[in-house]
Amino acid sequence: MFWKKRDPQWAHGVRRLQGYKRLYGDGNVPLTYVCKDGFRLGRWLHAQKRLGKRLPVEREQTLRECGVSLV
Repeated sequence: MFWKKRDPQWAHGVRRLQGYKRLYGDGNVPLTYVCKDGFRLGRWLHAQKRLGKRLPVEREQTLRECGVSLV
């Protein structure tokens, strides 16, 4: 699968996830969670988890650093 090195949607999602972690202390985002700016963080994260092992290693690591369990 082809991954863009600079993916604005990925970067936006990670920033929102980092903010969620600062606010709540973990990366356990409910599926229905929507950020104040309207970004559907829960759905975005769910989609990343569904990709699972197809995610590039760097992205997997970034999600884990944010407290997300990919198993």
